[in-house]
Amino acid sequence: MLGVDIRRLLMAQPDGTAIAVRQIFSAREVARIERAWAPGLPLREALTAIHFDPDGRLTITWRPSREAASPITERISIPSVPR
Repeated sequence: MLGVDIRRLLMAQPDGTAIAVRQIFSAREVARIERAWAPGLPLREALTAIHFDPDGRLTITWRPSREAASPITERISIPSVPR
């Protein structure tokens, strides 16, 4: 598991080369995040930080390559239920 939103009962998990955000008890996927993570690195190594914010967004910081001097940070709105 990469992160948990206890208030909305969501969890972020690695799923191959993507981050899958699922409901905790039903495991129904509510969001899938795919990016050009650092080629050749497993997802867990490409991510430098991940957390749910109080406003319901997921903040991820990741490296676009092994040599990248500065990582990329994104804030992504995550729904509570599947679309």
